[in-house]
Amino acid sequence: MSTKSKLHYLIQLVDDDTLEVRNEVLKELSNYGISLEEEMTAYSDILTEQKLNLIQPVIDSNRRILLKKKWKSWFKIHEENEKIEKALTLISCFHYGFLDLYEFPNWIDELSEEFLLKRRYGDELDLANFLFQEKGIKGAKENYYNPFHSNPLYAIKQKRGLPITLALIYILVGGRLGFEI
Repeated sequence: MSTKSKLHYLIQLVDDDTLEVRNEVLKELSNYGISLEEEMTAYSDILTEQKLNLIQPVIDSNRRILLKKKWKSWFKIHEENEKIEKALTLISCFHYGFLDLYEFPNWIDELSEEFLLKRRYGDELDLANFLFQEKGIKGAKENYYNPFHSNPLYAIKQKRGLPITLALIYILVGGRLGFEI
């Protein structure tokens, strides 16, 4: 039986009534490593919320392992903005999954391009107004200690985050525009 076809059966059995079967299935799923998330997308038709909740600890464990492996890589980067972006991308991927390593950098590109379209000759102050007034990205006031508030992708999409996260987004967008922030 191939690995892909085996995954289909493992997903079907993950919520089995027998604890022993569930534990064996979870053990088998953990053998997929970080590829589990990507391979599971082919089975979204049978992946219920209950099944996903049972599999989530395996996914989280895989993400932690990959984050530990990749985390040291940003220390080797010399350019400051590139280093910040790499670290924030890893944080974002840890929360949302490593399926799209370019989603956060793409959002930074989009914000800088949109700023240029609206304010071709804008400066750092104009950028701050654009991000924090016009785009409405604000500091988190409620549920301040939510780990997602340190996630830059979450901060951009949900328009709230920790002040340090917002400052780093400002630095990176400014860097794309040639600003020294």
